[in-house]
Amino acid sequence: MEIHIFGKNNCAYCVSTKSKVAHFLKKWELEEKVAVVYHDMESVDGRAEGCFYDVQDVPTTIVLDEGSDELGRWVKSVPPVEELRAALGENAVDCSG
Repeated sequence: MEIHIFGKNNCAYCVSTKSKVAHFLKKWELEEKVAVVYHDMESVDGRAEGCFYDVQDVPTTIVLDEGSDELGRWVKSVPPVEELRAALGENAVDCSG
């Protein structure tokens, strides 16, 4: 399972998004199960990945996939915690209590 974050390096919103996703993966003990891949849309490689994932909008598009299945997509927004947890399914443990 991978979370692909598409953004720009000089974008404060994009940097904040990366931090929030990392925070929740750590909180839910998913750092070993879910890879986070950042794609800089100002680079050739980042734009190529953006084309592959049909990313048209930045700042920040987030795609959660597993193999060839897209499990979630958020465009110009950080996924709400409950939506991200639901998209991660049984992998996300409830650490709220």
